[in-house]
Amino acid sequence: MNALDVYCSTSTAEAFSNSIGEAMSCGVPVIATDVGDSASIVDKTGLIIASNDLDGLSQGLSNLWKGTEWRNDLSQRARQRVVEEYELNQVLNRYLQTFCKIMGS
Repeated sequence: MNALDVYCSTSTAEAFSNSIGEAMSCGVPVIATDVGDSASIVDKTGLIIASNDLDGLSQGLSNLWKGTEWRNDLSQRARQRVVEEYELNQVLNRYLQTFCKIMGS
């Protein structure tokens, strides 16, 4: 995954895409369709396009190829986002908080 220049997730349906998180953790900028949690995962560290939007995908890829500095910035922010938001202890603590709320303690 870390050998990629860009990762494209063109799903038409998705839940939480682990592959998007994996690409981001390797510092690979992501273009993803706006399905499932993709937009939430990527946030402002990549590009989100409508599902089945081939023109949007083409334009996004073109923009990323032209803007090396911008692409590098997205790469760094993508890696940072995964570390800050989806690191295992962060996720475990969120589950624990949710379960405590449900149980009333």
